[in-house]
Amino acid sequence: MFKNDVRNIQLFITDQYGEKIALNGAYSYSVKTYTSGGTLVKSHTATLDYATGGLLSFDIDTVTTATVGTYNVVVFENNGTTDKLYGGLKIEVR
Repeated sequence: MFKNDVRNIQLFITDQYGEKIALNGAYSYSVKTYTSGGTLVKSHTATLDYATGGLLSFDIDTVTTATVGTYNVVVFENNGTTDKLYGGLKIEVR
């Protein structure tokens, strides 16, 4: 991505074999971006685009992209009691 980029990003949630993981429409989802050092930059609201296909999206904005660097993206699934994390996506801002 480029510095000060603003865009919508879609993510497929997959398992270790590349198979899509169905998401639950009754749960809440958020996407958090962290610096490479582990500091939270922003928590983004996620939209389920195709729950049974494991597809969700979020809007990334200049809160994250204003500074050049590497960011880690983690998806949080909350069932009302606990969080389940999906992640490992790295975003490079240049």
